[in-house]
Amino acid sequence: MCSLCSRYKSLSTLGALDQAKCWQQQELAQGKHENAVMKAQLNHYVAVVKAVEGERDDMQDTVLNLIEKGELIPLVKTCS
Repeated sequence: MCSLCSRYKSLSTLGALDQAKCWQQQELAQGKHENAVMKAQLNHYVAVVKAVEGERDDMQDTVLNLIEKGELIPLVKTCS
C-alpha cells in the first residue's frame, strides 16, 4: 500500500471518528435537555400533589371538627 493511500485511509478513519464523536455529543446534549425537562415536570407535579394533599388534610380536619362538635350529623340527616 502506498503512503498516500495509507494517509487517505487514516484521514478517512479520523473523519469517521470525528463524525461519531459529534453525533455522540449531540445525543448527549439532547438527553440532558430531555432530562432537565422531565425533572422540571416532576418538580411541578410533586408541588401539585403536595398542595392537593394539604387541601385534603385541611378538609379532613374540618370534617373531623364538625363531627366532634356534632354539627355534621344534622347535615347528614337532612340529605337522606
